[in-house]
Amino acid sequence: MLKRIIPLFCIILILSCSTRKDSFKNRTYHKTTAWFNTLFNGQQAIDNRLNEAKQSHQDNYFEILKVSPYGEFNLNDEAEDVTYEKNQGIGIFGRLRAGEILNNENSTREGYAKAEEKALKAIANHSMNINGKERNKLIARAYLMLGEARYFQGKTFQALEALEQVKQMGFQKFIPWAEYYSALAQIQGGNDYVAAKILNKLYENNDLKKPIKALVAQQSAELFYKNDNYKNAIEALDKAIKYTKNKKQKARLYFIQGQILTKDKNYALANEKFSQVYKLKPGFEMEARAIVAKALNFQAKDHNAQEYLSSLKKYARIGNYEKYFNEFWYAMGNIEQKIDSLNLAKKDYLQALKLPMSSPEYRAETYAALAGLYLQKSDYVYANAYYDSAVSVIPQSKRKEELSELSKNLNEVMNLHYLVMRNDSILNVASLPKKDQEEFFAHYIETLKKKDAERNKEDEIHAAEFKTQRKIKAFDASFTEKAGNKFYFYSESAKSNGENEFKRLWGNISLRDNWRNSTTSGDALAEKKAALTGQTETKNPRRYEVAFYLEQIPNKDSLSTLKLSRDTAQLKLGVAYADLLNNPKLGTETLEMLLSTPPKKDSVKTEAYFQLYRINVKENPTISQKYKDIILNQYPNTLYAQYIKNPAISLDQDNSEAAKSAYLEAYNLFEQKEYAKVVSLSDQAIQDFAREPLAPKFSLLKALAQYHLGEKDLYLAELNNIISKYKDTEEAKRAQSLLNIGKPKKDKEEPTEDNLDETEEEPEPETSPEKQMPGQGISIFG
Repeated sequence: MLKRIIPLFCIILILSCSTRKDSFKNRTYHKTTAWFNTLFNGQQAIDNRLNEAKQSHQDNYFEILKVSPYGEFNLNDEAEDVTYEKNQGIGIFGRLRAGEILNNENSTREGYAKAEEKALKAIANHSMNINGKERNKLIARAYLMLGEARYFQGKTFQALEALEQVKQMGFQKFIPWAEYYSALAQIQGGNDYVAAKILNKLYENNDLKKPIKALVAQQSAELFYKNDNYKNAIEALDKAIKYTKNKKQKARLYFIQGQILTKDKNYALANEKFSQVYKLKPGFEMEARAIVAKALNFQAKDHNAQEYLSSLKKYARIGNYEKYFNEFWYAMGNIEQKIDSLNLAKKDYLQALKLPMSSPEYRAETYAALAGLYLQKSDYVYANAYYDSAVSVIPQSKRKEELSELSKNLNEVMNLHYLVMRNDSILNVASLPKKDQEEFFAHYIETLKKKDAERNKEDEIHAAEFKTQRKIKAFDASFTEKAGNKFYFYSESAKSNGENEFKRLWGNISLRDNWRNSTTSGDALAEKKAALTGQTETKNPRRYEVAFYLEQIPNKDSLSTLKLSRDTAQLKLGVAYADLLNNPKLGTETLEMLLSTPPKKDSVKTEAYFQLYRINVKENPTISQKYKDIILNQYPNTLYAQYIKNPAISLDQDNSEAAKSAYLEAYNLFEQKEYAKVVSLSDQAIQDFAREPLAPKFSLLKALAQYHLGEKDLYLAELNNIISKYKDTEEAKRAQSLLNIGKPKKDKEEPTEDNLDETEEEPEPETSPEKQMPGQGISIFG
């Protein structure tokens, strides 16, 4: 009988606990059921998902770590909307049928969504809002959980709504936590200003409990260093470390301090922080990264390189850190590079590449470091190949964008660099007497035979290595360029000493998309470099014949065109060094070398003077002033001079009235067949209006006038100049189409049935100025 009475009594007791009656019994019942039926499970769901996030999160140690070990919780407009409707069943039986008391509802939600659902359920079924005031303080806890769950899902504004409810209820225990998560939600929504105000208020509250003090301090620190306030960031992290009990989190905060101090170039104090990380033994990953970070802070003037290298080699023999051995070798290479031991640096980087990859970021930085070494040697083919490798392996990030841009810029510089090299060499070889040319090529062929024999031997060795699956081998050749003939057009000295080493690392692979993974035979990188420098193909059957090379030396007429092309390319190269590779010193040397040749065209000379002025304004004011004076004194009427006097003038402005007037005059002279006057007027206009949209039209008009004057070489040279200098313009397209025609009609043989289709109409203007005013976006010449 008693067995039946007790359950019946319990049911009656439960049914009597209304949410509308403010009594101790009711409050106790709903607090208890709210926690055990809903909130406990919701908190477990959050904790489990956070633990999963912590385990799966991969830190990027090349960026300042986030204070949270869980990764970032970003705004998510596509997050699921979670709702809960209060059950309408009367009494315990209806709620039992709904599964509320037994907690066996068939919800499929997990993680944060499940926690959100549980919080809504607790609010719906256990809120005791009587006379406008909440009597069940666990509902504040429910709203706090609701805010947390929504924040973790990226539902920023819904999270802020829930957290605001906590603040309004007045239960002091939960308000600081609601403020903290409100600050996080504001950061998530991009409102750092409001977040900073909230965190500053909490930061100055000395009555907070230690756990929330630690969280507020570390989040404040993150905002401080995000705004480059390093001093306050370090102080906030000190406070966070003081109140943090978890050893791994404390080590993380020390590591962040080390990173901030490194960025602030306070290397000594930074290394003290990294030493603290290692002492805390937070786990092999962070220990190894602390060792590497400390090594990367090596400064040649303050530290002993051999001590640092010996320490790294010692760690590289500890089995617990085997996964990170490649990072230790990368750090060794970095130290060797800082003390100018470039050969050893290269070997260390290559040793790092031989070892298994610990992280894509370190592998990418190793590739980038090798690219940098080749870049120092102006070996742009191999530098670009390594940068390409770095881009391919690094995950999406700001660094990936930087490397992609550098690779793109380097590719442009590479083509210009080798074009200038090739044309220079052709001009140098062509200037030799015939006998000297024959002796030069005979000597070159003997050298080539030796190199081919060495290459064949190395290919055999490589084939054996490939079969034994030891594809990656160390680079053994010296990084110092061997002495050789100064003419690199037909000289092996133009080739990088790293070509054989690169083959050992990658095998015989083709330079194509995904070339790193290719097993295609053929030394495509060598072939590409040979093509860029103007050398003969490595497999050409005539490469051992002197006559083969003599036949390729251009005639006198073609050399004039070549000089014009070379001048334009060198002008672009000097600007590219300064602007694309951020190397104004090399840009200055290149442009001054151009001026010393000197350029055949005044327009090239004038722009070279201006670029020398421009790229040295900040880096070398003395040089800048020198070329400024030249422009103002010798070219006072040019747009460059106007710009120097008034920088507000745009070098890419719309056509001035003077330019339009000059063009109409030149065009009228062209129609009157005054071709010599057209050339003279166009030359002056190209110089005076170099940066106006009409400049390419003047060049094209000049080329057509030269054609009519019978100056074939100058005509072709000017077309090539237009294509190179005014890339992607209508005039460049027109010039290319004229080049595609072939020789002018009057220079062809008499038309026959065989060549009748090859004859073309003479190039002529297609539109007069009256029909289409200059500078309106449509080329006058089609």
